[in-house]
Amino acid sequence: MAEEIFGRKTLEKLGRRLRDAEIPDQKDLDSLQAYRSSYKDVISEVFHIVDENAKSVCKSAICAFRIKRIDSIIGKLRRLRGELELKSMYDIAGCRCIVEKDAEIYKIIAKLQQSNLQIVKIKDNIGKRVKESGYRSVHIYVYLEKYGDRKQVEIQLRTKVHHNWATFVETIDYLYNLKVKEEVREEKNGTMYDEFVRFHQIMSKSTNRITKDEKIFLLDTIVKHNIIGKLTNEIIQNVGWNRLQWIEIKHSDNILEPICSYVIVTKRGRTPEILGFSAIDQAEQKYYELFSSNKDNSNIVLLNMPNATYSQLTVAYSNYLLAGHEFMRVFNQITIDMFDVTSGIETKQLKPYFNYCCSLTINEYNKYMKKEHELLKMTNQLSPSLQAEWVFDVKKRYTELYNDNQMLKQELEKRYIYEQQHTRVGKFILKMFMWLFRFLRHI
Repeated sequence: MAEEIFGRKTLEKLGRRLRDAEIPDQKDLDSLQAYRSSYKDVISEVFHIVDENAKSVCKSAICAFRIKRIDSIIGKLRRLRGELELKSMYDIAGCRCIVEKDAEIYKIIAKLQQSNLQIVKIKDNIGKRVKESGYRSVHIYVYLEKYGDRKQVEIQLRTKVHHNWATFVETIDYLYNLKVKEEVREEKNGTMYDEFVRFHQIMSKSTNRITKDEKIFLLDTIVKHNIIGKLTNEIIQNVGWNRLQWIEIKHSDNILEPICSYVIVTKRGRTPEILGFSAIDQAEQKYYELFSSNKDNSNIVLLNMPNATYSQLTVAYSNYLLAGHEFMRVFNQITIDMFDVTSGIETKQLKPYFNYCCSLTINEYNKYMKKEHELLKMTNQLSPSLQAEWVFDVKKRYTELYNDNQMLKQELEKRYIYEQQHTRVGKFILKMFMWLFRFLRHI
């Protein structure tokens, strides 16, 4: 139906009306929703091809698909005014696949080239052309012959490291009300915007390529803007609520078929709302209903992840759910590298980070783990599979946190010995070391 209604000229006019109107007309929004929905069959078929091939290369691959949000479509048309039209927007429907290694990405590409997908274009932002911002991913534009080349689908292939970087850019935008992802520098927060642009550029590098001065800049920025404190505060608010919603979805008596689609509603200052659906049509209907009645500028996203676990969902869409983020571990590793006596950084330069790491961040981590342990008391009411999944996730996070703190403790001890215990600096380090020791005894 949508294919008959939307010729190229019609799409062009619709896109321009949506772009130029301060408040889009309801009929135009209805038309855009009909156009979005016309992708549901092709994206479902493309996803199954991508999912099957990706998991044949990497068993732990996390795959999802989505149809672009209405506000994202309109926002992109406005941002790229004169450069992009709705008729030539080829990421309306997209699949995302997250794997472990760069090499796996290229193996998947080779398999997709042997499938019945018609490949239009491959944009390699990993090996051949890394963006200045630090964004790394391979985008493949494909179509299936039976739907025609106008129904193109974008496939994003990235590693977990690439994915964690990309979602953290969006997380920072959320925490500090910035638009770094959209590359929009607003006067009211221009200095902070510039700092975080450089911050993300450095974070995109592998650890062994980050210079001493860059590491100091990273930690300066983390301390100045209290990134760990703000992020952990969000996680503590969301981690229990998200898990409880997940359990309700899985236990619902109204769900007769497996859940494959999720609508997530987020709003600054509120915990996310997660809705589960067995059919993409139902999810699309709910998405548009929520979008149409959205009076408080909530972010509403519809995503599709058949057979997903809670952990996979929170990794793939960590920027929406904010129930954890790999950056917390990255911060620990950067800190450990900085405290290493071979880093070339003088102890006196590290004093602000001692204060931050050994007081605020450890306190925040401690609150986070206490919250997890409180929630674990509820597992005896769950089914064995959900109970095992929850316990596994918490144990994994606990082990990572404990191991990171053990490594930090070792580096502090080495530096303490290096500076010699009779010096004033050495005594200060010993004091910090004892704080860490007390913390580790109580988690």
